[in-house]
Amino acid sequence: LQALIQLLQLDIRVLWSLSLVEEEFISCVTCCCYKLLENPTIGHVKSKPTRDGIIHLLGLSIKKYNHLL
Repeated sequence: LQALIQLLQLDIRVLWSLSLVEEEFISCVTCCCYKLLENPTIGHVKSKPTRDGIIHLLGLSIKKYNHLL
């Protein structure tokens, strides 16, 4: 999870020819986040760091890559 956060904080546009991050890539990452948030145990206190990381990752996707549902 930390590695994905660090990856999305980098300028990854250079990986694509048009300097635009593929929407499919961001959707793949965020889909995994949404699936993790659907897990009923994510609300437990011991899962707080994981939950916070997922929310941070979704925030990055929305802010930096204009990701919408």
